Amino acid sequence: ARAAGIRPILGVELRTRHEVATLLARNAAGYAELCETLTNVLEAIPQTKPKLTLESEEPGEVEIGVEETAYHPLAPHITGLSNNVIILSAEPAILEALAPRHRPEAAASSGCAPLYIELMPHTADRRAALRRIYERFRLPFVVTNDILFERPADHDFHRLLRAIGSNTTMTTVPAWELGAPTQHFMDEETMRRIIRQAMPGVSE
Repeated sequence: ARAAGIRPILGVELRTRHEVATLLARNAAGYAELCETLTNVLEAIPQTKPKLTLESEEPGEVEIGVEETAYHPLAPHITGLSNNVIILSAEPAILEALAPRHRPEAAASSGCAPLYIELMPHTADRRAALRRIYERFRLPFVVTNDILFERPADHDFHRLLRAIGSNTTMTTVPAWELGAPTQHFMDEETMRRIIRQAMPGVSE
């Protein structure tokens, strides 16, 4: 990073089967908050994986069971974080829960973490909801891509790695373990086009 002139940003991605939020540390105090928040989330929300059972009675029969499917909201665990942290999310439920306290004008006066709408190519199905949230709360937004692989052609390899990581197979790996085919590196113009398509009329 130093050789390429890149200034790293320390952060953590909080991910459940239903929601994702990214926390970025602005300083050492923010990093301490990230560590504490991550610990709290790991303790409060079950971290389960699909179980691959090979001891089947019928040859070739594979049984896959998932222990935990309940919805565990992330918002209660990140609301009230200080302005030593920045919160990004593309989840309407998280944004609506945090916006009253973490939108720019409220955060500036209360010392809470600023909240940003996260726009990504693979969340096109949420853009209408994100637009409504933007118009209601005037939250700033940031364009990211939640990179999981380098090139589009690497998506099959990503599937293989997630099958290994979740102890399943290429054909039975759960959808929540997989990234979208668009979660690869993109150039600046492509990312700017995403802003124009997702938030027409909003200044870049």
